Amino acid sequence: MKREQLYDHLGWLTNASVNFELLCRRPTPGDLGSYVVKNRCLEYRQFGVVHWTELHDLDPLRPYVNFRFQDMVSLEQLQYDLGIDEEDTYVHVDEHLYDWKLYEDLSEAKHLLKTGTNFFDSFGGRRYYKVYTLEHWRRRPERLLQLGGIFSSTRISLTNPRHIALREKIASALHYRRDNTAIGETVQRIVDYLGGKGTYVGVHFRTGDSPFKRQINQNMVLFAQGLANLTGASITLPELSPTAITGKDEDDPSRPNRMMLLPSYDGLNTPPWSRVCEPVPADGRPITSGSRTTIYIATDHRDPRGPESQLLPWFDMYPCTVTLGDLPDYLFDPLDRVHDYIVPGKSLRPFLIPIVDGMVAAHASQVFITPRSTYSRYIEDMNRAWR
Repeated sequence: MKREQLYDHLGWLTNASVNFELLCRRPTPGDLGSYVVKNRCLEYRQFGVVHWTELHDLDPLRPYVNFRFQDMVSLEQLQYDLGIDEEDTYVHVDEHLYDWKLYEDLSEAKHLLKTGTNFFDSFGGRRYYKVYTLEHWRRRPERLLQLGGIFSSTRISLTNPRHIALREKIASALHYRRDNTAIGETVQRIVDYLGGKGTYVGVHFRTGDSPFKRQINQNMVLFAQGLANLTGASITLPELSPTAITGKDEDDPSRPNRMMLLPSYDGLNTPPWSRVCEPVPADGRPITSGSRTTIYIATDHRDPRGPESQLLPWFDMYPCTVTLGDLPDYLFDPLDRVHDYIVPGKSLRPFLIPIVDGMVAAHASQVFITPRSTYSRYIEDMNRAWR
């Protein structure tokens, strides 16, 4: 989607004056207008708006950073709210995703350019080949700088100790809230159901999009070996073959008999789970339970236990694994209280599931993360803060 089109769509989707419930109502017998296909309504049904304060407590940042909340995602609306016109606005357009990086140390930036090392080759392509400095942005005469995107945990290279400390404050404030919010209550319910904070090992297994989809089997081996080293498990690693990647091996006589061990309705402290699986020791003692160690996998895989799942070999190696889909539905009831910020009648429950999934993994004794995934690193940061 082109930038102009993206701004237009986001502006419409966050416009509280639009009667979405009428315009995008489901087809209803006797209501001819409800059968008219509206392309934008397809986006509306896959789009949710939540206020920053529902996810993050940013008040600790106010003594250090000036910021304001913008309800409508529209450059024109932002200009109007700030009393700024187009001549006083600079819109930076990225030529490619992750094409620039900001360097605080001018000598570092010059060295990279002089030696031709101003790039990083990722499995997603070449990154950060444009070198920007603070002075680059200070020279802009406009009052409003609209950046195309600053996503990435390595986008800014800082050297000033004060700035590094401020970045840590910002990172801490951007951890998901765990206090009296519906999301925090849901996460606490699930963590208690699993046995409590630190009683399981976490894994964040990203699989859904390229290039992570191509790395599923390699990452599975990485996680499995890491857990074997941690727990003393004796496992047979899956071979790096098309069979192991696709999971289509039902007719293979050499395939082990899968033990489909699922948690009970009341929690992991009840049979049959409690007879087979063991929690992580609460007193910090080494984990010696091997493949019987309780593990929680947070993943964007749509059906980890399905017959076509690439993750099936995992459950052979570590049968005491819990995924979000294994959990009883009642644990998620608090999410029914969260509604769309623009359309109060719209439930945000399905939109919040990935957040809850990641937060549960972050409450583990430790978490294994998908290499090169920014969201994985975010979960790892929360895990370190919440231990």
